[in-house]
Amino acid sequence: MDRRAGGWASRAAVVPRRAAASSAPGAAPPRAPVQVIVDFDETITERDSTAVLGQLAAQWAAEEGGPRCRDAARAEWDAVVSRFAAECRAHSAADPVPPRGAGMAAVRAWFDRHDAFDRRMADAVSASRALAGMTLPFVREHGPPLVAVREGAAPALRRLAIRPGTRVAVVSVHFSAALVSATLASEGVAAEAVGAPAHGRAGTVAVLANELETDSAGAATGAVLPRVHSAIDKADAVRALARSAGPAGAGATVYVGDSPTDFLAMAESDWAVVVGDSASLRGLLEAARDPELEARFRWVPDWAGVSRVLDEILD
Repeated sequence: MDRRAGGWASRAAVVPRRAAASSAPGAAPPRAPVQVIVDFDETITERDSTAVLGQLAAQWAAEEGGPRCRDAARAEWDAVVSRFAAECRAHSAADPVPPRGAGMAAVRAWFDRHDAFDRRMADAVSASRALAGMTLPFVREHGPPLVAVREGAAPALRRLAIRPGTRVAVVSVHFSAALVSATLASEGVAAEAVGAPAHGRAGTVAVLANELETDSAGAATGAVLPRVHSAIDKADAVRALARSAGPAGAGATVYVGDSPTDFLAMAESDWAVVVGDSASLRGLLEAARDPELEARFRWVPDWAGVSRVLDEILD
């Protein structure tokens, strides 16, 4: 359901769509593929990897113009990060998570307000041109060693990618799908960036994230091509990926994430697996006051826990 149409699709509303895919009477209905959708930063990675792009911009500047250009690039990126952090703190203080029991309508309204803020901040990064100059091949080559991946994440993704009847996607607000895909590839995960919410080839992990805009020479202009900027975008992506999973849609959706940005996508899914123990995410769940939604959440400390829960769900 479109977020602007009011409310989220109920689990009951999903049943007729799946039942409609049944074949002739007496025959077993075709099994729709399960889709597992995973957040990237601080779910697959140990920490937010957006800063890696700033490091790469400084490294590129050093190779092109020497230490002075490197220092200027670092200062420019640091200024962007400082402004972003300050505005985030101010915005969160002015508009905190709704109180316990406020209801899903209040939670939706809160995310609508944050959606506008998230887009404004992404536009500010583009306007700064702090990430201009480097090429996507440079990002793919030099970025992955700078990204720390959580123990157990890559093996789990590799197993999921080749599991029969399972489609896997990474959906992230990261500024570079090239960096996300290259990081996964460096861990032995077959990954391919997609420009729109759609599952990739069988056996691969589709990566949907923003990307650095490049000019005709292949150099980043500094602008970020918008694909997934907010929690609402992630929820939209979950629905679109379900539609792309096959003629019958997705048989079930499992979403793995770690933060409030994942909450709406989790609410769109049949199961939600939370890595870590985000107080803000728990606060949103308490604010929604939806026992059926709470029952679909699983909280785990690490990827060993993720794998265990996925085995229970998918087997």
